[in-house]
Amino acid sequence: MEKPFRPIPLETLARWIFRDLDGQPTVLGIPRDNFQVPDPKMALTRMGRSFAAPLGVAAGPHTQLAQNIVAAWLAGARFIELKTVQTLDELNVSKPCIDSEDATFNCEWSQELQLDQSFDEYLKAWVLLHAIAHKLGLKDPGVFFSMSVGYDLAGIQGEKVQRFLRRMRDAKAELPAAIEAVAQAYPAVKELPIAAELSNQITLSTMHGCPPTEIEKIASYLLTELGVHTWVKLNPTLLGPERLREILNKKCGFDITVPDVAFEHDPGWEDAMAMVRNLAATAKGREQSFGLKLSNTLEVVNTRTVFPANEKMMYMSGRSLHPLTLNLAHLVTEELDGQVPISFCGGADALNYPELVADGLSPVTVSTDLLKPGGYARLQQYLVNLDAQMTRLGAGSLDELAEKTAGEHKDGARGNLRRHAARVFGDKRFLTRDRPMATKGSRALGRFDCIAAPCQEGCPTNQNVPDYLWLVANGRPNEAADVILRTNALPGVTGCICDHPCMDRCVRNHYDAPLAIREVKRFAIENGTPAARKAGEKLDVRVAIVGAGPAGLGAAYYLALAGFGVTVFEARRELGGMPGGLIPPFRMGREPLAADVARIEALGVEIKLGVEIGKDLTLTQLREQGFKYTFIGVGAAAGKKLGIPGEDAAGVLDALAYLEKAKAEGKMELGQHVLIVGGGNSAMDAARSSRRFVKDGTVDLVYRRTRAQMPAAPEEIEACVEEGIGLRDLLAPERVQVENGKVTGLVCGVMKLGAPDASGRPRPEPTGEQLTLPCSTLIAAIGQDTVLGMLEGHKVERNRNGTLKVDASFETTEPGLFAGGDLVRGPASIIKAAADGRRFAEALAKRHGVEVAPEPILAKNEKTEALLARKARKTSPQTVPVLPLDQRGGFEVVHGKLSAEAAVAEADRCLDCDELCSLCVTVCPNRANQAYVTRPLSLELPSLVARGGKLVAEGSKPFAVTQSVQTINVGDSCNECGNCATFCPTADAPYKQKPRFWLDREGFETAKGDAFHMVREGDELRLEATLDGARHSLVRNGATAEYRGPKAVVTLKPESWEIVETAAAGELTEGEAVDLTACATLIALLAAEPAVVFAK
Repeated sequence: MEKPFRPIPLETLARWIFRDLDGQPTVLGIPRDNFQVPDPKMALTRMGRSFAAPLGVAAGPHTQLAQNIVAAWLAGARFIELKTVQTLDELNVSKPCIDSEDATFNCEWSQELQLDQSFDEYLKAWVLLHAIAHKLGLKDPGVFFSMSVGYDLAGIQGEKVQRFLRRMRDAKAELPAAIEAVAQAYPAVKELPIAAELSNQITLSTMHGCPPTEIEKIASYLLTELGVHTWVKLNPTLLGPERLREILNKKCGFDITVPDVAFEHDPGWEDAMAMVRNLAATAKGREQSFGLKLSNTLEVVNTRTVFPANEKMMYMSGRSLHPLTLNLAHLVTEELDGQVPISFCGGADALNYPELVADGLSPVTVSTDLLKPGGYARLQQYLVNLDAQMTRLGAGSLDELAEKTAGEHKDGARGNLRRHAARVFGDKRFLTRDRPMATKGSRALGRFDCIAAPCQEGCPTNQNVPDYLWLVANGRPNEAADVILRTNALPGVTGCICDHPCMDRCVRNHYDAPLAIREVKRFAIENGTPAARKAGEKLDVRVAIVGAGPAGLGAAYYLALAGFGVTVFEARRELGGMPGGLIPPFRMGREPLAADVARIEALGVEIKLGVEIGKDLTLTQLREQGFKYTFIGVGAAAGKKLGIPGEDAAGVLDALAYLEKAKAEGKMELGQHVLIVGGGNSAMDAARSSRRFVKDGTVDLVYRRTRAQMPAAPEEIEACVEEGIGLRDLLAPERVQVENGKVTGLVCGVMKLGAPDASGRPRPEPTGEQLTLPCSTLIAAIGQDTVLGMLEGHKVERNRNGTLKVDASFETTEPGLFAGGDLVRGPASIIKAAADGRRFAEALAKRHGVEVAPEPILAKNEKTEALLARKARKTSPQTVPVLPLDQRGGFEVVHGKLSAEAAVAEADRCLDCDELCSLCVTVCPNRANQAYVTRPLSLELPSLVARGGKLVAEGSKPFAVTQSVQTINVGDSCNECGNCATFCPTADAPYKQKPRFWLDREGFETAKGDAFHMVREGDELRLEATLDGARHSLVRNGATAEYRGPKAVVTLKPESWEIVETAAAGELTEGEAVDLTACATLIALLAAEPAVVFAK
């Protein structure tokens, strides 16, 4: 970490909060639309005190600082489990310390503040919540503060922890000063009854490896000698190694290793239950209550690349922990006959929260879910969903909710929990993903203008996905179709069978499910009527396109729009390349491709079928016939050989030839045991086609890795499983078994997964064992090669992998000869090939003076705060209809279409990431990343040069900030946990790249690296910065402004930022250049004042 926390002074924090409450659309970055006050029927009494709802934030990053606690309360949390404190309060925590992209891990396990600082933060929050509740018209904050303390008895009995506990239980000495500080922003706080007892309850958070005897001693001491309500947090390892690994690794499929040592140094089941019974007996008859908190995080082996290498272990939480904690809660409840209350923490979210409350697990605290996009504001939906469920059942209290949920079972919360624990394994939200998350992109993150839609960046052809989704959501499919056709010549085809990399990048992956972008596209193009597009003004330049696949057709469409004369030559009698000749009819009918081709031909494109270039015509002859340019887009049309003995036997087929024949003939004799080797989409197509030919026999996929590493689209793999196709994984073909010249079996080596290879997937390694599979037909689908006989006699350079070497315009080393798609990339997707065709066409058009029109700006008129509020809510996806399994015996299209109503609803789930990102703002527990609103700024600052002792302008340099929402980082509150880096869709980390401001001068002066500090005194606004070690300042005062840098002093007019005067700041050498980029940066950052200046 660059430097320790610098907690915000209470008066400053109060001014920030109450200024925002007095008129800003957000408070601490929480939109007012996400504020939530619990309904009175949700009230709960536990541990000697009532609080307004059984919902809170768990001890962790969301309860370390006062502003964190306030943010959680605003969104609905009423049970605040304060960050764990211990006698060792000067820890060196590894950074980054949080990895919450999917299953969540951390390597940070206690407070980063000293004990006195922790008390100060909790006291600040206590007083602020009373003042804010009063400001919002509430009787009281309805909040419960729960202390979390560790780790051994000696430490807890030591003076440092004892002082903390005394002050938390009686803060009468410190309370008046805190009230006075808040009164500077909200005087009415002085009149409020604020109790001096912040908390009289402790959750004992014992470290991994603490023996049950020590836990029992501590808890007994807390109950009997200290006299506080005491709850004990237990570890998921209580399940035991066999049951835990069965749930985590087998039932839920997570590739997470729990080491044996995690069980060896944690309490076992029998010891733990004996301890709990003893403590329950100790508490019986006392005023102080005893309960359990389930569960702690799970110690696992660090296999991630996020944490420093010295962290050999990490601690798992979130959705992968949920089935473990839920089943542990059930087992503990049954073992203790429901006599010991249980608080729940382990993968709770807005969707399962009402069930957990009905299970009698209260309060429910969360942390991991709030680390995801939306952050604290996600809490609102927890209470909204609980209210909806209670209303639906007619439950007037939490007890009634449990009873009415049980219904005819009449077994209350305990029965609800039993049923919930059993059915959790059928909930996909708690199973491993089909493929890893793809959050990060390659775009650099700058200081300014970082908003861009990840889906659009993920699309190879850069489709304006947000615009066409918005248009469909707003009932404008005609315009949506126009948007699609600007960058995609094959919307019919890609609307059916695109591998949709856009959906992998969709931010909704972090909420519920990605947008069904492909299906919405299909709806728009099939139901919208785009504006008629005409061929461009003729250029008298002819272009030959070799291959009528996605690359060739894409090139033809955009070349025709630019005015070129275009002829497409296709060797087959079927148009469309792979989509036309090989994609099975059950995936796409003929109509989408026919509509796309008709649109292309309408522009005057000539298509010649049955003409093979290199055989019927040569490339040289094409040029002789008047084609100035030739684009080759024939694709990778030859299947790779298995390279094993016996593969020349009868019954061994190449997947591409097989798919072409299967589509053309619609019937094939394959025998009773079909094996398909491979894990890509062609393998899935071959397997599903074979299943339709082999009604009673077996069809199996053979793959040398596991399902998780298959490159095929997850939905295609799932379709195979649904249709009864077996997955024989971790098998590598070694030899084809042959009898009488025909295949009868496949001898495979049994593999295991090793270290990752260059692709990032685990490398399959042989175990030495073999397995023979019976086989009547063997289909090889392990990859494709290009066939380039047409290039014989042409000196076209190739890359080491055999692909053609091209420049940025797709021109090969032979002038006038271009190539794209698989020839350049290697075997790739349809959308990538189509994208290459378009980009080639645009590059060639530019060479001939035809510029591509810029994407029009669609006025959506969305309010920033409304967009931000939407980023806090889960919204269930629409269901895309599919053909029932019992009707899939033939080749009818399986994947259906969205209805108009469903398409609109699905498109409306879009989070408008092109309009507002702010993910780093929402996921920051400490509110260190702050968004601010600014006006577009465009400057043309002179490039100054020292001439004769003066600065003279020699040219100029543009500087612009175009987006209305920008982001800064508050260094005082940032602990560099790394969470914002995880979710930022760029390649970078906001806490590193965004301007880092310090709220006070000391922080600014002692900061390492670039730093900013802003202060207002009356009409004067002063911004200082350290950039690359040099000091800069900008002072605006009324109608004048002055910039001072290491080389220049510049006077400007603030209304226009026109330069009035320049002077050298010191001696400059003749010809020395003075760059004013720093001056422009400071001008742009003046707009950040509301985020960092909280003046009296």
